[in-house]
Amino acid sequence: MANKRVKRLKLDAAIVKRLENKNIITCKDILTKSSLELMKITGVSCKKINAVISLAGRSCCPQAQSLDRVLHGGLPMSSLTEIAGPPGCGKTQTSILLCVMAALPISLGGLDSSVIYIDTESAFSAQRLVEVAQCRFPSYFNSDERLVNLTNKVTIHNVTTCSDLLYRLQNLEEEMIRKNVKLIVVDSIASLIRKEYDNSVSGNLILRSNILSKQATQLKYLAESFNIPVVITNQITTRLKSSKHDEKTTNSYGDDIEPETFVTAALGDSWTHSVNTRLLIQYVDGQYRQIIIAKSPIAQCAAVNFLIEDKGPVEVEESLVLYNTGSMPLVAAIQVQSDVMGQQIPYQLH
Repeated sequence: MANKRVKRLKLDAAIVKRLENKNIITCKDILTKSSLELMKITGVSCKKINAVISLAGRSCCPQAQSLDRVLHGGLPMSSLTEIAGPPGCGKTQTSILLCVMAALPISLGGLDSSVIYIDTESAFSAQRLVEVAQCRFPSYFNSDERLVNLTNKVTIHNVTTCSDLLYRLQNLEEEMIRKNVKLIVVDSIASLIRKEYDNSVSGNLILRSNILSKQATQLKYLAESFNIPVVITNQITTRLKSSKHDEKTTNSYGDDIEPETFVTAALGDSWTHSVNTRLLIQYVDGQYRQIIIAKSPIAQCAAVNFLIEDKGPVEVEESLVLYNTGSMPLVAAIQVQSDVMGQQIPYQLH
């Protein structure tokens, strides 16, 4: 699409001729020039040139991915979107790609804005951010100046305690206004909670619930006040499956049977109700992952496979599965790679 001819953009014939005289033949050629350069070449106003750049950018943009279509255009504004999954499944990779998309010019399908990335695990990599940008949009990120501009648009805040995170969230408004922030990422929400609040200690569960409630309230306030998406990554945990029988049961031979367990998103049911959209990531095999829309107020439950490549998560064509019932089954076969003999564990969906 980047090699689409300028002649096919239905521009004024005089503009096309002037562009071609300067060897600007394709949409890609237009996007490698600044607005000022194009104004000098064509002799038209800034408003008209911006319209030309926007048209060329839309022509270069790939068609919306199937997951975006199911979500009616992408991540919902003014709400909290959680990405939960096992370690190494692609949560941070997805978050980094979202940073690139938010920083892209509007003409290329981005928001032309800044991002605040709150890193609780020191997982963010500026080198990976640049790699994803260069590999995914090589015709745009083709100069050091644009790459530096990208990195300047992503502000990293490293926090190490739950109180630090809450303080940071409560003091973001001025920075968001000053930097034109249109995306907040918290990676991850569970890391600090799990470090500071051991559930086996009496009273910690109440303290944990209180701090999580305050963090969720502040995140919702920022999302709604600035009409932006807020993305939060979450870890997973193993629980005992509830049963009407006693936890300790026996089979027909009288042998003890260990209670059945399942894997679910961490932080409990109260946190589940705090997020508006829940995306779950599972392993399909050693190469493929699958992202599932498990909870959404506007979208049908669906799943799509993807790969992690140099340019970030890449959707596998024709892998979309829609659940016509309107909701996911209570227990779905979401696979989690285990360190023990490669075992896989079912994932509980809420």
